[in-house]
Amino acid sequence: MSEAIPDHRGASDADIPTVLAKAVREGVVGTESGFGAALFYDVDAYRSTLAALNAAFGEHFVHCKAVKSNPLTWAMRESVNAGLGLECASMNEVYHSINNGAEPGHIIFDSPCKTRADLRKCFELGIHINCDNLDEVPSLPNVPVLCCLEPLGLLAARRR
Repeated sequence: MSEAIPDHRGASDADIPTVLAKAVREGVVGTESGFGAALFYDVDAYRSTLAALNAAFGEHFVHCKAVKSNPLTWAMRESVNAGLGLECASMNEVYHSINNGAEPGHIIFDSPCKTRADLRKCFELGIHINCDNLDEVPSLPNVPVLCCLEPLGLLAARRR
């Protein structure tokens, strides 16, 4: 690895009271605003974390972020812009990923309950599919090349 892992930069714990006080003062949160709860994100820290992740794994590796971990549009777009792929547990997450700029080749469909229609659509779109077990293989459409690697139990499918 030739690249150094970037430092994580962003707000410090000392900044939290100042940010919260400003949000209350400006009526973004608090009893007067009608909003009793708010989430604050340090976007600089998020970006530096994505950069550190990419640097740690290198250019030959595409790390996929689970959409369910933070499906907010801004976070998904930041992840896609940083070169990460997106791991989806539902077709709604697949469509949300595409709508937020993810290339189909950088999306992995990893639902625990895949339907034939889901699998067919993923193949049509060029989305990667993680088969959890051999029972799912007969549901895969148009897969002429299958390879089961023993003793690891790995299954690879490639569409021609």
